[in-house]
Amino acid sequence: KGHFVAATALFASLVACSAHADPRKLGCLTIEAVDEKADYPELADAVATCIDQEDYVKAAPLYAMARVYALYDSSRVTDRTGIGAARLLMEALIAKIAPAKVSAFNQYQTAEIYNKPAGRLALCNVLAGRTPPAAVPQYMITHGLDSFRHDAPQPLKASFHPAPGWKDA
Repeated sequence: KGHFVAATALFASLVACSAHADPRKLGCLTIEAVDEKADYPELADAVATCIDQEDYVKAAPLYAMARVYALYDSSRVTDRTGIGAARLLMEALIAKIAPAKVSAFNQYQTAEIYNKPAGRLALCNVLAGRTPPAAVPQYMITHGLDSFRHDAPQPLKASFHPAPGWKDA
């Protein structure tokens, strides 16, 4: 019962945070236009913006990029309980979009990214050639259970190496 209450509180705080946070608004853009300052919440917002504008050509690669950012971020935080924040944030943003648009995006993504090896390879090559994100993943740190502890460890792994971490993501 205690875990359910904690999970419910975490979800409520995440939705509230996503509604009141002031991330940079990137708008709907190509992955090539995303700068090194971008973080996962900004990318998630950009994905939702593209889906809402029915620009699936930009939304699908941005979604893949956002997922890679989330994987990278999850590999460098010490508190594993905050990792679900990425999925919850994306779900909260996409839940605000008309279901028909989300369905059309999923169909496009399946047809043009998942079912086309050449498209996946090109996307992977673009992402692999990028510099790892420099932003501290506050969205994961803030929503992990360690953020409620007075004796919490450092939020980022001291032994983390960005280049190999980015390659693994």
